[in-house]
Parts: sequence; structure tokens; C-alpha cells
Amino acid sequence: MSQWLDGQSGLVSLVAGDLRRQGVRETGRRGLPAESVLRCALLKQQRQLRLAKKRARAIEYSRGHDKKRQLYRELIAAARASRAELQAVAAGLVEIAGTAAERWRAEVDHYLPLIARIIAQSQRRVLDGEAVPADEKLVSLFEPHADIIVKGVVRCSTDTSSTWPPARAG
Repeated sequence: MSQWLDGQSGLVSLVAGDLRRQGVRETGRRGLPAESVLRCALLKQQRQLRLAKKRARAIEYSRGHDKKRQLYRELIAAARASRAELQAVAAGLVEIAGTAAERWRAEVDHYLPLIARIIAQSQRRVLDGEAVPADEKLVSLFEPHADIIVKGVVRCSTDTSSTWPPARAG
């Protein structure tokens, strides 16, 4: 599929056109290149990776500690599978030259350890019942300035974190 996509520059151009918004000022961080968006969308569809969001919503609306723990097990398994896929793709990119590949590899190198921390934190906190100290918690994977706020009090400022819903006792 990857080789076929390499020859589809017209398709990448269509995706790039869809990603551009006319009259909108550029703010925030730079997004993925159109080619990466296309490849991610195809992988998501092929491997049914909408799964994580579905599990996160189910956790949010479920009742009972046992049900939440089971949903977290499924969410953690999905995150591990996605991380493994990302690692496999990144390993294949080592041989590819070019600015886009280098940027993508840099993003992967940045996010892989953070994803591993999120998985470990969730395992410890939800499945093992361990209290994770505030200075070790990840609050936002994409926003380095995120804080943990409990009952209106800022507990700590962290560099990154999980976007998964909190596990509450049922």
C-alpha cells in the first residue's frame, strides 16, 4: 500500500487542499504534512483504530469499578498495539531520506516515550490501584503547560500527559 501511495501525488494534493482553510489565520502548532494525514487516515480505517476514542467514551459513561477496569484493559491494549504499529512504521522510515521523513521521525521519537509513559501510568493507576505522584503524572500529551487541578487547586505543572478519562470509583 505504501508503494502505491508513493505514486499518488494527485491524491496527496487533494488531501492538502482539504486541509487548507481559506481566510483562516495560522495559529498554534504546525500540523502533519498532507501525505502523513492521508497515510494515517488509511491506517486508521484499515486497522480500526477509532477504537481508543470509543473505549475512552465508554469509560467516561460506565458505572462500576470492574467495568471501568475492563474498559481500561482494552484501551491500554489498543494503545500498546498502536504504539507497536508506530514503532514498526518508524523503523521503516530510517532508510528514507528527505525533510518530510526527518520531521516525521522527529515527531515519532518525541511521542513514543510519552505514549509509553501514559500506558505505564494508566496501568499503575487504574489496574494496579497505585497512586501516581503528581510530579510523575502526564496531563496532556500535546500541551506542555497543562496543570493538574484538584478542587480548584493547581497541584503541579507538568511537561506532558494522558488525555484518557479519569477512573472513578463506581
